[in-house]
Amino acid sequence: MSEEKIKDVKKEEVKIDTTKMNLFTKIQNVRVELQRRNLSKSGKNKFSDYNYFELSDFMPAINELCLKYHIFTFEDINSNIARITAVDCDNPEVTFTLTMDTAEVDMKGMNKVQGIGSQNTYFRRYLNMSLFEISESDIVDAGVEQGEKAKSKKDTKPAENDKKTQMKTLCTSLSAKGHKQEVTDILANRANVKNPNSITDETIMDQIIKDLEALK
Repeated sequence: MSEEKIKDVKKEEVKIDTTKMNLFTKIQNVRVELQRRNLSKSGKNKFSDYNYFELSDFMPAINELCLKYHIFTFEDINSNIARITAVDCDNPEVTFTLTMDTAEVDMKGMNKVQGIGSQNTYFRRYLNMSLFEISESDIVDAGVEQGEKAKSKKDTKPAENDKKTQMKTLCTSLSAKGHKQEVTDILANRANVKNPNSITDETIMDQIIKDLEALK
């Protein structure tokens, strides 16, 4: 065996002493190793023409790295809030919990049980992406908000439609990243509404988009 191959084998045999790490150091190590793996997006939104992460794209890697760094995670999702908790397996009383507000996800053509399953998968994906800093440029997923397709060109101004889409995408993205209260405050202050769908004034849309982009 060549000297170079022997060195590689020795590197593989080196075990990490996780007992000397705190939970936050372990999570950060998982984040860094995940970003080095260049995860691929298998989800495809044909309507809006973009790719996104499926849960299966990163969970095998997360499970593998959590085993390596002695971390156990579990999710708790209900009608009001979704949370993910990381437990330090070397020191089980030490935990870290990340939470986000839940919202009804409109999945057309599904019965109630299927809808619950899809919603849980949706929030599990974003909880794990938030905890382990898995980023993507497009937030709105395939099947979500399909009922909000643009009206015909005769009824809708193209410029207004583009601005509304941009505004709604920013609202969804920032809310998923933990800025839901700030998004709600901006909508209330600028338009006195909680739902961006009801906003039609382009000037107000421009103001809201500017405020939302400042949160990034």
